[in-house]
Amino acid sequence: MVRTLLTWRWAALTLVLVAAVAGMVLLGRWQWERSVPEAPRAAVDLATVEAASLPDVVALAGTTGAAVPETAAGDLVAATGRWRTDRTLLVADRDLDGRPGRWAVTALEVQGPDGPALLPVVRGWLPSPAGSPAQTVDEPAGAATVVGWLQQSEPLDVPAEVVQPEGVVPLLAAADLANRWPEALVPGFVVTAPTPSQAAGADLELLPGPPAEDTGARDWRNLAYSAQWFVFAGFAVVLWWRMLRDDAARTDPRRRDLADLDDETDPTGPPGPDASTDPTDPPGPAGTAPRERTPA
Repeated sequence: MVRTLLTWRWAALTLVLVAAVAGMVLLGRWQWERSVPEAPRAAVDLATVEAASLPDVVALAGTTGAAVPETAAGDLVAATGRWRTDRTLLVADRDLDGRPGRWAVTALEVQGPDGPALLPVVRGWLPSPAGSPAQTVDEPAGAATVVGWLQQSEPLDVPAEVVQPEGVVPLLAAADLANRWPEALVPGFVVTAPTPSQAAGADLELLPGPPAEDTGARDWRNLAYSAQWFVFAGFAVVLWWRMLRDDAARTDPRRRDLADLDDETDPTGPPGPDASTDPTDPPGPAGTAPRERTPA
């Protein structure tokens, strides 16, 4: 078997196997790491946080329309720009402490690498029964620096039959805002943090934290993918071993000799000389049967 393994053909196949198994193991490990919940973020003292010490939202999210990186979702960021009071809306069905309500969202125009872009900012929460008309809230004006939690855009998966009142949207989704606001958009949105320098207004309540908290639950889908890659790696090794063993058996000269010996002793092979004839008798004429021995 070692002689077979040292041939050029099997040396190349073995190198391919090692590369494939290494790739499968790395993919399995990567899926395993994705299945493990991230460690909770360190608590931030909002009473002492300074906007200058926080990452800029444009640096993290950009303005090209790409999704907010998963690793950046939930980070405390700062955004500087001017309020666009003509870009205000309410987001429906946002309960707070069991109370029905809505988010008040206003766009903050920030400067990106390709020009101005609009950043949706959740300025706060206001109580509102489901299906009620849109309320009027105080609008901010002028330049501002906002401190808040960066969040990924919500998926646009609301059924078509769900209809909201004028000025109310069912989700805070970039795909929906792109149809409502013609300007460039920063992907995702920012939830205003309750810092001492930020006030929600008379009608609004600041949210206590990001709407999506880490649950600490393991992602079983990624865990299944991880197990799948490890199974593939094991199957590749078993298949390689069986192919090598079979090839070595076919090319082993000792095994070939044993196979030839088996053919010689095979009862189904060609018959030997007839036992009823004497090998010392001279052969008869061609085409005649051998003489029978008569008893003396």
